[in-house]
Amino acid sequence: MTICFHCTKLGFVMKQHSLSVADIESPEVLIVGYKRQKELACGECGRVLFPEEMYFEDERDYESFVRKTLDAIAEKISAQLDYCSRCDGYDIERSIYLVNKGEARDLIKEGAYGQTVWEFMSDNDIPERYFNEIRKRLCCRNCGRRDLEIGQRVYSEDDMDSFWGRKLISFAFSYGINIGSADLEEFRTHLYYRPMLAMQHEVGGKYSQPFNGNSKRAPTIR
Repeated sequence: MTICFHCTKLGFVMKQHSLSVADIESPEVLIVGYKRQKELACGECGRVLFPEEMYFEDERDYESFVRKTLDAIAEKISAQLDYCSRCDGYDIERSIYLVNKGEARDLIKEGAYGQTVWEFMSDNDIPERYFNEIRKRLCCRNCGRRDLEIGQRVYSEDDMDSFWGRKLISFAFSYGINIGSADLEEFRTHLYYRPMLAMQHEVGGKYSQPFNGNSKRAPTIR
């Protein structure tokens, strides 16, 4: 069964990520010629194809091309996926949990950093019909994990720099607590290896100070 290129629904996302058919290894794509005597119609959508349109001779070629193209797209967008919640992203999620724990309202807004895998794919113009296949192909640059869950959070370098830099330092400073970037880096290491003892660490103790006293002001970090 002849299938037209349009039915892959990959043309737009390929263009957005600067991928052409020529970039795909051994693409099984044919082109409708001007001298063709008989009309060629797509067996999927029923549309009659015009000269110079790309198509696939059968379902096997179509599926092979889609598979290889999804590999190429996933490799491209994985370059933006610096961390996930299974590696350094866990430090952010654990820290937000510890700061918010026991508070009447969140002091650091959950979901303010990173995005879910679903959001990441949407932002990269992946057609929803391919979400599951792309999800399985994504690779965290930091830990190398694949097959990420659709609701799992992923993070960029900017997310890390923002959370462990300006936001937490300004949060502490608003209570007159001075914490430097070197202190935060040490706390991150402690949090990773001994999460249950986070508030026994010097930095963790400093963050708990505003909530152990009688302060009436508790700013929210957004």
